[in-house]
Amino acid sequence: MTQIVAIANPKGGVGKTSTAINLGASLAIGNKKVILMDTDPTSALTLSMGVDPSSDKTPGIFEVFLGTYHSSDLLYPYHLKNLAVIPSNISTTDRETRLIALATHRAGLKRKIDNWLNHERMEADYILIDTPPVMNDLTRSVLYAAHFVLIPLQCGYFAITAAQRLLDEIRRIKEVSNPMLRIAGIVLNFYEKNTLASQMTETEANRLFGDHMLKTIIPKNTTISFAAFKKKPVALIDVNASGALAYFSLATEILMRTRTN
Repeated sequence: MTQIVAIANPKGGVGKTSTAINLGASLAIGNKKVILMDTDPTSALTLSMGVDPSSDKTPGIFEVFLGTYHSSDLLYPYHLKNLAVIPSNISTTDRETRLIALATHRAGLKRKIDNWLNHERMEADYILIDTPPVMNDLTRSVLYAAHFVLIPLQCGYFAITAAQRLLDEIRRIKEVSNPMLRIAGIVLNFYEKNTLASQMTETEANRLFGDHMLKTIIPKNTTISFAAFKKKPVALIDVNASGALAYFSLATEILMRTRTN
């Protein structure tokens, strides 16, 4: 069964895109077929995967919401085996406005993905969906379609409050439209073990979120930052870097938490 995982937090700068890219790469290295979907109009994931979002020849998330393309026409294979991307191709303000208007029909994305999987026979073990840093109709459409939510948590007070708001929204969506939606976990990101802010965030997050907290902690790591500049997952820069090892650990936890009997 294909597992659809939303990577969400209604706060910018918490590491959603880097989590999506590096988790996706780690799963792909582990021989899982992974599709990364970029629903953020800023197209950060798309750019990081080497796809030009402004090209007229680049169908992507806009066409997903329009429902005008076959899934095979939307997939851009990455040079890492088992990894592909559906880009965000929102190159103008007008196009972004139209996309958000399409997303008001919040069940549309779920219906489209279901059609890909059930009728077009699209093959994937995981669809990881990077969301905008805001709780708008685009993000809600993703949460309506997802089976799980992975929440990156930047070390700091404001990220904790944003995560609390997201958990409240997830509870409402479960009650109203997607009772199967579950928390895959909350992962601490940009962790600096010798700083008080990181230590306090870890303590408070464990107190507030309990079993939702993953054991894996993603460190603040220069190799991760360098990999972003090179537009590559960190594992393709240095497989033994602490950041790469952390994402392999995260992939293992996600495999366990999203496993179905």
